Amino acid sequence: MVRQVSNLSEFDRVLKEAASKLVVVDFFAQWCGPCHFVAPFIDNFATKYPQVVFVKIDVDQASDVASSCGISAMPTFHFYKNSKKVDELVGADPNTLENLIKKHMSSVESTEGYVLGRGESSNTINWNMGRTQQSANGERSSSNVVKPLYNEEYLKQLLEMGFPEVRAKRALLRTKHESVETAMNWLFEHMEDPDIDHPLEEEEAAMKETLKGSSLSEEEKRARAQEALERVRKKRQEEEKKAEIEKERNRMKTGKELAEAKAALEEQKRKAHVEKLQKEKIEAQKERERLRELLRQDRQERLARSGNNSASYSETQQQNTKPNVNSGASQSTGHQGPGVVQLRFPDGSKIESEFEPHMKLREVADFVAKNRPDIPRFSLAQTYPRKVFTETELDSLSLQDAQLIPRGLLLVNRK
Repeated sequence: MVRQVSNLSEFDRVLKEAASKLVVVDFFAQWCGPCHFVAPFIDNFATKYPQVVFVKIDVDQASDVASSCGISAMPTFHFYKNSKKVDELVGADPNTLENLIKKHMSSVESTEGYVLGRGESSNTINWNMGRTQQSANGERSSSNVVKPLYNEEYLKQLLEMGFPEVRAKRALLRTKHESVETAMNWLFEHMEDPDIDHPLEEEEAAMKETLKGSSLSEEEKRARAQEALERVRKKRQEEEKKAEIEKERNRMKTGKELAEAKAALEEQKRKAHVEKLQKEKIEAQKERERLRELLRQDRQERLARSGNNSASYSETQQQNTKPNVNSGASQSTGHQGPGVVQLRFPDGSKIESEFEPHMKLREVADFVAKNRPDIPRFSLAQTYPRKVFTETELDSLSLQDAQLIPRGLLLVNRK
């Protein structure tokens, strides 16, 4: 079980109660990625080693404990026995953490600190093989040995933490193998870089060229490394420039396609407008022809009516010249029976009805209003000669006076 400590007094009490037991203290932070990585291992160790007291301290919540213990990086692990610190580990390295737990579970106590990525024990070989160093078997390595491209120990630790190999290698190259912690921080800061997963051939080639010059002076090495990095930088700039040109081409292509689509749409609208005008022109032509036909029919009817009136007039004159055999008989004063009036409406429909000769035009208007309520306001007119009857004429003129008897035609026009 892992205990959570939130203040300095509680921390001192835990150390005192543990007495000679090993106490492993995990200083962590909620925002720390490596802390979250190593947390499951700590829970596993607490179950695996029940004789060890495991303590977790959030440095943001228990800042007094972190300050008292001099914590400057997370995660940091302190090892205590008899309330005294016996060891330290900085970094999320589960293997090293377990080795230190096993080491201090024995009766042998050690005050030697171990900081991940910052120091080595006496039986390890420093990655910087350019200098002559003492190895575990006492042999000395010569200065002309070519350096390995990567610190294998650092790379192994990063891979065990779950980082992809290409990212781990890139982080070590960019941080110049300073430490595992520095490489992890670089990875978290550059996780969203577009080239984070790009192949490393160019950077590795530049590093190899730098490592070849073991006999060169430091200034020559730096100059050669700078030249190699400059070549890499120029090549990347060229690739970015090509990508920008391709992007601009795609943008122009897209713009051209949009312009063509817009032109096609405008042409389609223009054709539709032309078709609409042509259709309206045809409909107007048909309407003119219909009106001409109505006028033609009206003219024929008037001519026919005019011919009948002339014949009636001639017969009347002939009768008047004959001797009056029946002196008591009344003389003819006009058409005595009802006449037929045809009404034509704006929609082309027709209605015929009989009216008495003495009826006023107002009665015809009332007839229209009753039968065509869809035409609330209208006027009555003759077609030949063209005449629109006024309100006064509607009330004063009879059908006989308007020459609509025995047969006549009236146009009903909307107002």
